[in-house]
Amino acid sequence: MPMADKRAFPRKAIEAKVALVMDGRKFSAVVIDISVKGMLLEFDQPLEIEKCLQLNLLEHEEISSCILEGQIVRCERREQGKFVVAFSLLNPDDKFMMDALAYIHQGKI
Repeated sequence: MPMADKRAFPRKAIEAKVALVMDGRKFSAVVIDISVKGMLLEFDQPLEIEKCLQLNLLEHEEISSCILEGQIVRCERREQGKFVVAFSLLNPDDKFMMDALAYIHQGKI
């Protein structure tokens, strides 16, 4: 029997690029999926769990460009030397939350 999804908020696949700032260093990553309280990122190196960072979501056709702060909650190695990083948002602004909700729930009645 499959395990139930225990997430507090639904997620939706998205293709977007982000710029990250951590400890004064800049990196880039790709967003795999998004929710109103977090994102799953593909990154080319491991990141330290519980580390805080700033994320700049670059313009997406349905979600406005914005700067978000968050914390790394999980980092797993994947194929081809890539890492999947779960990023929990800390106090996302209302505009991001409204855009994310509209994107996640588009087409649902």
